Amino acid sequence: MILPPAAPVKVYTEAVSELRCAVGLAIKTTKNEEGQLASFAGFELDTQTMTIWLPTKKLTKARHLVQNAIEQNSLSLVDIQRIMGYLNFLTTVVPLGHTLLRRLYTIEL
Repeated sequence: MILPPAAPVKVYTEAVSELRCAVGLAIKTTKNEEGQLASFAGFELDTQTMTIWLPTKKLTKARHLVQNAIEQNSLSLVDIQRIMGYLNFLTTVVPLGHTLLRRLYTIEL
C-alpha cells in the first residue's frame, strides 16, 4: 500500500488487514516495508516523489538478454517469446517501451 507522507498509516493498515481477512487472503508480513522507498512487483518505488524505476539487477538482465540475442545467428521462437515477454514486463516503467516493442512483434519468422 502506497500512501502520501502525511497519511495515517495505522488506520489504512488496519482497514486493509480487515478487508484481507474478510476475503480470506493471506499476506507475507516479512515482505512488508515501511519508509519512502519500497519494492513492488519487481520495481522500485519512491513514495515521496511518486516515481518508479527498474532495479539494477533487472536492467542488467534485460541488457544481457538483448545482447545475447544480437550475438546469435538465429533464435528459436521460444527464445524470442521469452525475451519479448521480459521486455514487455519492463515497459511498465519505460516510457514508449510498448511502441518500441511493436516493431519486434511484427517481425516475420
